Amino acid sequence: MNQQKPLSIPPTPPTSLPAPITTTVKSNQDEKITVVFYESPHRILKTLKSLDKNLMASRKIVIARELTKIYEEVISGNSKEVLDYFEKNPQKIKGEFVVMVEDV
Repeated sequence: MNQQKPLSIPPTPPTSLPAPITTTVKSNQDEKITVVFYESPHRILKTLKSLDKNLMASRKIVIARELTKIYEEVISGNSKEVLDYFEKNPQKIKGEFVVMVEDV
């Protein structure tokens, strides 16, 4: 079993919204850990775009939405697939998101 690194909802930096997430994921590439963090519906698309731009395409991402609720949903794929899903289904961008980024 690989290690996990849980993070909270990252603070919003003034210039680049998902920079702390991208930096954290990149800085842990050599550690073989899965990065887990919360994301708000207001920032999920920007975060996914940043992950798509800055990560290897083969890295799997899992998004869990509305956990423990009736509309619970889990979406997985590479960064492009997950981003495409939410861009095509904007009505799904509600509630809190748990984002898991696979180790390399």
